Amino acid sequence: MDEHNSLLKTAVVPLLIYVIVFLIYSFSTACPPAVTKACGNATCNYTIATLERIVQEATHNLTSDKIHLVFEPPAPSATRSLIQTVDVDSGASVSLPCTVHNVTYSIPQQLPDIFWTQKEHFTAILGSGRFTSSGALDVLHSVYSRPSLTAPYADVTVTLTVKNVAWKNSGDLVCSQMCRPPLEPWIANMPLCTGHNQHFRLRVFPSASELFPVPMANVSVRRGSDAHLTCVANVGEVASTPAFIWRFNGYVIYASNEHPLRILANAVDGRPGVSGEVHYFPLTGISTAKSYNSGVYFYSSTATTLTSTLVVYRVDLHTSARVECWVRPDASREVWRRQTAYLDVVTTPVA
Repeated sequence: MDEHNSLLKTAVVPLLIYVIVFLIYSFSTACPPAVTKACGNATCNYTIATLERIVQEATHNLTSDKIHLVFEPPAPSATRSLIQTVDVDSGASVSLPCTVHNVTYSIPQQLPDIFWTQKEHFTAILGSGRFTSSGALDVLHSVYSRPSLTAPYADVTVTLTVKNVAWKNSGDLVCSQMCRPPLEPWIANMPLCTGHNQHFRLRVFPSASELFPVPMANVSVRRGSDAHLTCVANVGEVASTPAFIWRFNGYVIYASNEHPLRILANAVDGRPGVSGEVHYFPLTGISTAKSYNSGVYFYSSTATTLTSTLVVYRVDLHTSARVECWVRPDASREVWRRQTAYLDVVTTPVA
């Protein structure tokens, strides 16, 4: 009997190991492909299906050239930031409230003296009840007191409103309560009351004319020739270097290596080969074309612009293709602006 049990164990144990290995392998191969991207202190896994859904939701409105890719938000920071981030589109107005607590006044001249600076330059001042602006920004102000003007102590909020804000106005803006009324608002090293500073980070999303100095042009080529589509983007004064995404007939064919959408480009091209600053990929299966290669070139055309060029080699399309160039002016958020052009192929074959 013991010998029988021993033989049974000898046969069962390898079988169990085989079953466990088989299940692990089957589960791993059944899982959809995913890309891992660092998201703050968390790790976000995106499947190809999820990324395609994110792109579809961001581009459902074909009339809008503003693209907002919604990925998993970063993990909340344990420390509270002292900077209030304010997002606004170019051409709109934005209000920045600066609050001073427990003050008393009965006439405008007794209001707290508030001083605004941006990029360490004087912007505006409310001193002795009188508002003065440097003229660098189109601004106005308003005063709100709570609970009321006649209360012994009140919280006074002085709001600076910037009208018709421009991309170049992006950057940190600080409002401060003065320790004493300044003699002249442009004097440097004026004493500011410690602990009475409020910091705002103004992030202005540029208009198409601000971001794209040259519109992307349509291109017509003979079948079998090479096509070049060029996308030129301005580099903002405070924004990071612009990033590019290319789409061809609704498919993402290029994204930078560190961006989550890179996996969609890899899924199309099958091999993310990089040679210097040229990224090669085939467009097989995403158009009516035969198998041919494409490339994306990057070079700085000037000190203030960055250019990305899509090259389609030996074009064999049987219809026109919609080509989109997306540019992200600010690396701190996934908001892009796109411009569209069409690649038209002349049916006459190349001699």
